[in-house]
Order: sequence, then C-alpha cells, then structure tokens
Amino acid sequence: MNVLEPIKEQEVLDLLTSYSNQPVYLHVETTNGAYANHFDQRVFNAGTFLRNIVVTFEHAQLKGGDKDPYRVGLKLKDGGWV
Repeated sequence: MNVLEPIKEQEVLDLLTSYSNQPVYLHVETTNGAYANHFDQRVFNAGTFLRNIVVTFEHAQLKGGDKDPYRVGLKLKDGGWV
C-alpha cells in the first residue's frame, strides 16, 4: 500500500529543475463546480482546463507549506508565468 509522505521541498525543486529549458507537457484543471466555494455570491469562480500543453520553462518556484497548500510557479522561457 502506498503511503503519502510529507513534501520535501528541495527534492521537488530539484526534480522540477531537471526539466527546465526543455519542452514539457502541462496539464492544469480548476473548477467552478461542486468543489468550488460559493459562499460569497459577489465572487465568480472561473474554471480552467488545459491538457497536454507544451511549454518550456526556465525557472521553477515552490511556495506554501506548514498550513498553506503547496503551489508551483513556472517562469516560461518566452515570458510570463504558469
């Protein structure tokens, strides 16, 4: 049986960095459906779905930890961030 382990930030960054400056496939999903918070009717929750998008990034960042969720930012080679 697989057991979840705590995220080891440096190991994740090292793995992400090993893919920098080469084309990689990106898959992103968000929701505005059953899993989104609808407690504030003034806020619209936008949804996104990207599948098998090829990007080349030059720098990766990992943020979060402790009680905050982790998230990854990729600085794209042609400008911008994902």
